Amino acid sequence: MKKFKVKIDVNSTIEDINQCVKRVLLLKTKYYELSIIKKLLFAINVKELKSRGGSAIRFYHKALEEHPYYTHGIFSIHKIHKGGSKGEIRRSDFEKYLLPPIHIIIEHIVKERKDS
Repeated sequence: MKKFKVKIDVNSTIEDINQCVKRVLLLKTKYYELSIIKKLLFAINVKELKSRGGSAIRFYHKALEEHPYYTHGIFSIHKIHKGGSKGEIRRSDFEKYLLPPIHIIIEHIVKERKDS
């Protein structure tokens, strides 16, 4: 897997976050390091929920509470365990299960900032 650094934090702008998502999608790899994805999610104020066991990782954001696909604002992803690895997720899972809520959250943040 190629090394990739997420250059965003809680002070990053929405454009910085969008650019980071685009850079992640441009990586030619079948798997992403979980730490990269978590850093991206934490930059948009997504909270990681306590594990219920197994390989599912659950996340929460208030912008998803009213959305019909994300019960109570919760979405999840399956973590792949590879020998000694801290965890990875499949590119296809990222695109299918994490990208839609990320876009909804970013739209919510943009709307919130315009309203204030």
